[in-house]
Amino acid sequence: MNAVWKAQDRFRPAPTVRRVLLGGRSLVFCERRQQLFELNRTADLIWRALLEESPPRAARRLCAELGFDPDQALALAQGQLEQWLDEGLWRPAGPQKLAPSAETELRLAVDGLKVQILCADRETRERLHAVFGQFPAFAGAPTLRLGITAGADGMHLFEGDRHLGALTRQTLIPQVKALLTERVTGQSFAGFFAHGALLAKGRTLAMLSGAPGAGKSTLALALQAAGWSLLADDLIRVDGAARFHGIPFAPATKAGAWPLLAALRPELMREPVELRSDGQTVRYAPLAPPPALKPRTPDLFIALARQPGAAAQAQPMDPVEALSALLGEAFSARGRLSADLMVRLARRLGQAHCRRLIYSALPEAVDTIEALARAL
Repeated sequence: MNAVWKAQDRFRPAPTVRRVLLGGRSLVFCERRQQLFELNRTADLIWRALLEESPPRAARRLCAELGFDPDQALALAQGQLEQWLDEGLWRPAGPQKLAPSAETELRLAVDGLKVQILCADRETRERLHAVFGQFPAFAGAPTLRLGITAGADGMHLFEGDRHLGALTRQTLIPQVKALLTERVTGQSFAGFFAHGALLAKGRTLAMLSGAPGAGKSTLALALQAAGWSLLADDLIRVDGAARFHGIPFAPATKAGAWPLLAALRPELMREPVELRSDGQTVRYAPLAPPPALKPRTPDLFIALARQPGAAAQAQPMDPVEALSALLGEAFSARGRLSADLMVRLARRLGQAHCRRLIYSALPEAVDTIEALARAL
């Protein structure tokens, strides 16, 4: 958050937070959390100083009144304010209530989630639309409200009235995607979420599975360039009837994949470089709205095994091993899978063509998958 601190932004307590004095002691009540707690002397001084000053100036008051070292005082003021922002007790000052309109609002139906994003900054809103615009709009009340405001040197992200953090333009989009993914996978239903890419061509539905770094996103984009429809790059919802629904987030391509995709997807090289919370720099490949296909179990289940220098080959894979690979990174908000779903999933996966794809060169991998689809 240092870039934002340097901007000398001002902050204020949240609208439903009040500080009161009782018997010479400083108390804070948070209406939203229904909590009352006491501020110690240092926290109370920081609270009062921040009402009048920016964090650096509040730190100078700590130095003057409590005798702190300047660096220690600044760290205390910044750390305390960051904690209050995270807890929703404070928020950046300035207008937070934006009226929904074509100039401020995005409405996205992300799986079962109805997401309203309000942002007055045109550049940021256009970037949000480029990365998330493949999700259709929805009617009615949202189930998730996000707000984004621009500061002098950063962006502030809100969920409702709760301040989620101060971000740079480079980190905003990955943080929004991470938040949407967390909220989508937190939904409880009679099924689970699987990690993998889901693609369709003609009558063939294929799923690519593999550990992080196996090349799922890169191969999925290469297949898309070869005429496949990309239904999901990373997240697939498997419902209680063992049908696979793709959740079409824009694929995040890492720096190592850019040279491989430059000829196939030259427009990707013009996309801005974003910074994820894990330190990875990525470019998002915008997606068009996917075709409306009836959800079903894939015809092809392909486990990726990238090996340097290996010629591409598709080896038969035991369906039990395929089921284990599918469930290995599965997640259910309910914390369990039903026995009925497991029976349906095993039966239908047993009818699929399960293969382990060993490959090194991207074009050979695409040709091998194309041949598998033609043989069905």
